[in-house]
Amino acid sequence: MSFTPSEKSSKIEQLAIAAHARDLTTLAKLCSDDHPEVRARAIRTLGGFGSEADPLIRTAVGDSDARVRAAAASAASHHKAVDILDLLSDESPAVVECACFAMGEREEVSTRTALEQIAKSHDDPLCRESAIAALGVIGAQESLTVILAALKDKAYVRRRAVVALSAFDGPEVDEALRRCLTDKDHQVRQLAEDLLEVDEPSPASIKP
Repeated sequence: MSFTPSEKSSKIEQLAIAAHARDLTTLAKLCSDDHPEVRARAIRTLGGFGSEADPLIRTAVGDSDARVRAAAASAASHHKAVDILDLLSDESPAVVECACFAMGEREEVSTRTALEQIAKSHDDPLCRESAIAALGVIGAQESLTVILAALKDKAYVRRRAVVALSAFDGPEVDEALRRCLTDKDHQVRQLAEDLLEVDEPSPASIKP
């Protein structure tokens, strides 16, 4: 459903006022608005509320619009009582990415296996990146192999994998970080240098 610019402006203004006033009654009405964009914006504001917002976020998890489900995943970062496990297998990559981030914020150890699967095989690299970030926060030793494998992924996934390795110790980790010193991506090299506390420039950083 589309709406006119004036209608959109009015809804957004109403939402901003309600969020500032912490008017949950008005926000609840906006969370069930006919327009998905309004619902999504309203749901995102609920992250700063307490458990009284849980039912609204829980309803949004099952919304028919991916924008609303993604907003629910983001809001659920601060609402552990809201189950968002199903969103890790959502058809929308944007929803999966937000759900992975939320699981990391919540340090949901029980989702480790699902996150590992996303990190290894999801078609969308942003989802793989978000899953790697979450695994790094969770810091389970069992996830180390998956994180190390991500060092062969796209540059921004490799960067996230290097950061995730900061949660781990051991010869295998040090060896992987040393290999990253010659990565073709400057940020990967820099992150590895920072973690290894290397003072001298990496070989790949030296220009002829």
